[in-house]
Amino acid sequence: MKKFIASFMCFICISLIPAVSCAKKDDIPADKLSLIRYDVLVAEDDDVKIAVYLEKRESPYREDGNPAELKPHIVIKATAVDDFDIENADMFAEVITGDKKYSSQFGFRPISFSRECHLSPQTLPDGDLSLIISLNGERRTYNLVSIIKSDIISYADAIISARNYAQGALDAYWDDENYGEIRVRVLENDGEPYWYVGFINGEQTAAYLVAGTTGETVASRTEPCEK
Repeated sequence: MKKFIASFMCFICISLIPAVSCAKKDDIPADKLSLIRYDVLVAEDDDVKIAVYLEKRESPYREDGNPAELKPHIVIKATAVDDFDIENADMFAEVITGDKKYSSQFGFRPISFSRECHLSPQTLPDGDLSLIISLNGERRTYNLVSIIKSDIISYADAIISARNYAQGALDAYWDDENYGEIRVRVLENDGEPYWYVGFINGEQTAAYLVAGTTGETVASRTEPCEK
């Protein structure tokens, strides 16, 4: 856990003062949301580790402080196990949810040295998702498991927790209808769920890490926006 928070705080030091949500769920500025990552599904075989991100996100997706309409979105990310040559592998994904099938070729992400593809389904799957990946001509079916192992607070409660923790520094996101955007992502460390909450004004992101079971904001950092 200490290593996890230290990694989260690589850009700026942390404070561990508790800040638990006490506001209502509908107190969040919902029109400022530009990303909601509801779940992450994972699987692994001898060659690759798979993560499937179930989201609603804006399009175009950029850190400009101006949220756009949210639409269902699925990201599939593959990283190499051991010395598997993932950079040059021929990879193609098929996702089946209900009676719909979506497919996409994997691109290469040199910074994370991973492969990634994006899908735009009509709706996000609700417990009914099958993933087949063609890997160098071999079709493989993956049994996906959610990273969420226990009940967690809602993303709305996580946003309120971060606001309380910031002690007024984020009030412009509530008070000014034209100010900034908010991104929330569920994630996991050592079996424990967390929410990442990012407040983006176009110049910098104020990011907060909220414990998924307690609603306590346990870390924060500030970093420049990607241009």
